[in-house]
Amino acid sequence: MKKAARIALGLGILALFAAGAGFFRPRPVLPAVVAEADAIPLVLAKLAEWKLPCADPTNIDAKEVTAVAAAIPAELKALDGKRVTLNGFAYPFNDDSGKLIGFLLMPTQGLCCYGKVPAAHEVVCVFPGPATDIQLDVPIQVTGVFSAEVKNTSFADNGGCLMPWRLQCEKVSKLEVPVQTN
Repeated sequence: MKKAARIALGLGILALFAAGAGFFRPRPVLPAVVAEADAIPLVLAKLAEWKLPCADPTNIDAKEVTAVAAAIPAELKALDGKRVTLNGFAYPFNDDSGKLIGFLLMPTQGLCCYGKVPAAHEVVCVFPGPATDIQLDVPIQVTGVFSAEVKNTSFADNGGCLMPWRLQCEKVSKLEVPVQTN
């Protein structure tokens, strides 16, 4: 077999493996945020349009928390305490009994093999209401009271992480979205 044919065969096998592993799996595309009359539509990407002034958001000290809080743009600080609506994908956290204690709302399915891992300030830490049903990889719309108070947040025993954005969830609904196949 000629060298070019072996290379082509190898690339073909690699492509089949990658497709079977989900690397080329179609991804849902989030629609524009349509908020309720008394809620502000907010896009997750808007939350990350500023430079995060810490090297490692998974391990910050009190001085860095202060620096991050000072760096948040005024227009985002103005959303603190306001009712907002966001679209995204949830990464749920359950306690030992299986009860949902919170979830991260992300712009992509970023914690899997074919998604882009979002920046720390592009993720919202959501604290659900009593009847919230969240599934991994299902696009959702969330409405609730937004908080722009910077602090370390932890859902689990593995330590904290910088979370400048939090939301006290009032309403969650699944989104019907088109699928991107490229």
